[in-house]
Amino acid sequence: MCRTFSPAGRQGLTVAVFLEDHRCFEPIISYGPVEPPEDHLKGRTSSFFTADKKAVAEYARRMLRLPLGKYPGAVMRLSKRPLPSLIWL
Repeated sequence: MCRTFSPAGRQGLTVAVFLEDHRCFEPIISYGPVEPPEDHLKGRTSSFFTADKKAVAEYARRMLRLPLGKYPGAVMRLSKRPLPSLIWL
């Protein structure tokens, strides 16, 4: 998603992304294209994100998610607000 927000926000482009476009696990787990892996729900992640495994596990379990498999992709475009608009397909 980061790679999509940047051109949408900085260059004013309309950008569509699908599962195969993602390079980061967090959006595909958060936004519903895939089932959260059990190890993710237990707090296993890169130390780049956090060293507190318990906090990560709690976050992963409580995270709001879109319904699994309902939205195959998203479209982002520049809006008059500070951040780009996000529309799920």
